[in-house]
Amino acid sequence: MTNIKKFCVGSPIQAAADAMTDLVQEHRLTRKGEEDRRHLPPMGSQVVNNRAMPDINCQYLVAVILLDGKLTFEAAHSYERMADPRVRAVQARVNLIGDSKFAELERKRPGQVRVQMEDGRVFEKLVPAVRGTRTPMSGRRWR
Repeated sequence: MTNIKKFCVGSPIQAAADAMTDLVQEHRLTRKGEEDRRHLPPMGSQVVNNRAMPDINCQYLVAVILLDGKLTFEAAHSYERMADPRVRAVQARVNLIGDSKFAELERKRPGQVRVQMEDGRVFEKLVPAVRGTRTPMSGRRWR
């Protein structure tokens, strides 16, 4: 089996990054959100919760998506950007929740994003399974 990642970040973040990118593009969201919540499977959320490495720090990556409208390879791996006060201010509003409703779905790596804006509007997006995961190879054996 093989997994193909859309984003150059830790696997548990794929659904959150996908959902956040979609919300930013669909609703033209910016850093003006009041609160951000990311719901990931419990084990996966532990792996990516406020880590020191940018490409496996869910809160940092979501902040970058909000600020930039997308996620680039450069941003996903930038320690300098991770220390930027503007990024850190947005990152501080991102709450990562290890959600027990996704506990049985760790292999599919689902994610749900909820953004509440300062004006009270709420935007949500569920990615039930990351595309590209658990793709079995054919039964043919290679020699």
